Amino acid sequence: MEDAKQAIDPEIEVNNYLKEYLKVEDNEDDRIITLQMKAAFAYLKNAGIKVEVVKKDVDNYELYKLAVFMIVGSWYENRSTVITGTVSKELEHSLTSIIIQLKNVSVEVV
Repeated sequence: MEDAKQAIDPEIEVNNYLKEYLKVEDNEDDRIITLQMKAAFAYLKNAGIKVEVVKKDVDNYELYKLAVFMIVGSWYENRSTVITGTVSKELEHSLTSIIIQLKNVSVEVV
């Protein structure tokens, strides 16, 4: 049971794929990426997404991870011009759509 729980822990799951998504091959920016990942989790939580509910639905959990990737990707690529905690206009429309969908997720636990 512990292995199954770890497999769906957002921080572990996202961190495993985030550097690949960002196309980062070295460890030089690991602290920055981790900070931005945690900030993205907070951003989505503050937007009203209930992660504990989203994690129970495989498809919506994939959408959640994509949202984190998009946010961190934007912040990482534009870190000299974007303040962490904000989202670029190019990303805003897609991210808003994902957030609306994820806010409306309700899964009954079986």
